[in-house]
Amino acid sequence: MKLTVRELVTLALCTSIMLVAKLALDFIPNIELVSLLFIIYAHAFGKKTFYIVYTFAFIEGLVWGFDPSWWTMYLYIWDIIVIAAIIFKGNESPIFWAIVSGFFGLFFGLLGILPIFVIGLGQGGSIHAGVSLAFSYWLSGIAFDIRHCIGNFTAALILYKPLTYAMNKVTKIIYR
Repeated sequence: MKLTVRELVTLALCTSIMLVAKLALDFIPNIELVSLLFIIYAHAFGKKTFYIVYTFAFIEGLVWGFDPSWWTMYLYIWDIIVIAAIIFKGNESPIFWAIVSGFFGLFFGLLGILPIFVIGLGQGGSIHAGVSLAFSYWLSGIAFDIRHCIGNFTAALILYKPLTYAMNKVTKIIYR
């Protein structure tokens, strides 16, 4: 995936916008615009959005530390919503994307238990230890996942159309 200078600068700017949006909402647990922005970016840039995914994950690691219990999941969990957005790119319904984003938020904790399972496996030395730690981690976070679901759904429902409109304007400038 070769990038032009314009694309590189735009992807870097998109990553910066995502980081600022994430940090601006950090005081509200599990309310974020990252999921929606990845959907918008994937519609605009397709597979090139993965540059944003890994740059964002790296910067998050620099900001908060590279703790494997959460950082490693960033390396794969954001791929899931980007892939979904690429597959269903033709669907422009805010309700559809609100539902997708809401479900992503609801299952975020479940999708992120792989590193927790590995940590439990290493600490306890058995599959049972890994499963127990992963299950208890997921169960303890369900209230946050519900909040994440509601926040993602609401953000996508309200902001999908205006952000898509703005991104379409940006891509016309980049790809002219």
